[in-house]
Amino acid sequence: MKIPKPLSNRRYNQIAKKLIQEIKDGNYLSGERLPPERELAEKLAVSRTTLREAFIALELMRFVDIRIGSGIYVLPEAARSIEITPKLQDDPGPDNQLEMRRLIEGHLAFKAAIHADEKDIKKIQEILELMDQHRKKTAEFEKFDREFHITIAKASGNALGPNLVKWLWNLREAEMFFSWFSKTRSESYRQRTIKDHEKIWKGISIRMPEIALTAMQSHIDVIRERFFEKNI
Repeated sequence: MKIPKPLSNRRYNQIAKKLIQEIKDGNYLSGERLPPERELAEKLAVSRTTLREAFIALELMRFVDIRIGSGIYVLPEAARSIEITPKLQDDPGPDNQLEMRRLIEGHLAFKAAIHADEKDIKKIQEILELMDQHRKKTAEFEKFDREFHITIAKASGNALGPNLVKWLWNLREAEMFFSWFSKTRSESYRQRTIKDHEKIWKGISIRMPEIALTAMQSHIDVIRERFFEKNI
């Protein structure tokens, strides 16, 4: 069995280390379900956000299996064959990523409502229509979803905006985020995304910065809520 490399000092990794030790000490046995999320969060004195991120890290290391709607189960020792990579050690959790997206993309939507020209507004609308056309196809939909947000950043008039948004979206491919996000994909979520995007586009097209800002921040809040919506 390979021994996991030391975890970084990110809060979720500190909690993951505590749970690993509990498992190694035999407090949670193979096949056993971990205590309910709220109970464990209180015991460890952490938020549910941090605890869920710790669960994701543990699943990536094959210490536990996250079963949506059922719980978190301890895997056999023989299953723990994946080392935690340096990439995972440095991954910001989903909550950190979405917090920064809310801050940066909200501001860029605000600026786009001020600076976007008719060509920009038409381009955003066209991408929105493509998302609707591809709502049943995950890969195509997510490609246009990314393009929607980058196009708004370009329309903001801030030269750094597009690269910042690209960087934030690239983090979605990191193990921590992708592991969680892949569990929440569905057509109903994609339909909700389209409705949210329509509100963002509307705020930009009618030149109402506050509406565009609020719509973007509300959209990202909905994504974050998905982190807790799934009952584990």
